[in-house]
Amino acid sequence: MGTWLTNAKPYLMLLAVQFGSAGMFILAMDAIKKGMSHYVFIVYRNAIASITLAPFAFVLESIVGAIVVVLGLYLVVWGKSKERKGQSQMLTSPVEDNSQEDQCHLPVTAPSNDNKA
Repeated sequence: MGTWLTNAKPYLMLLAVQFGSAGMFILAMDAIKKGMSHYVFIVYRNAIASITLAPFAFVLESIVGAIVVVLGLYLVVWGKSKERKGQSQMLTSPVEDNSQEDQCHLPVTAPSNDNKA
């Protein structure tokens, strides 16, 4: 049983991270749909993650390790916010109406009554 648990630790951690990520996504969508600002949500998420990870960093590593963990987390959150901001701008940007430019202008001619046969 001990070797099985040792061999399964990476997979169990992967599942834990995936469930945490899915839960965070569900909470984020719920909060944003209820009207929370994206920027406020990022600040809250960053603060909660820092409070959660800081004790592990202090216990397991030195203060330098804690700073690296917090800065790394901040950079990931910052990058994700930039990515989402770019995606939301792409989704909300107005589509240019080129329908008039795409239309072909063909001359309209009417049959004439000049048939002199």
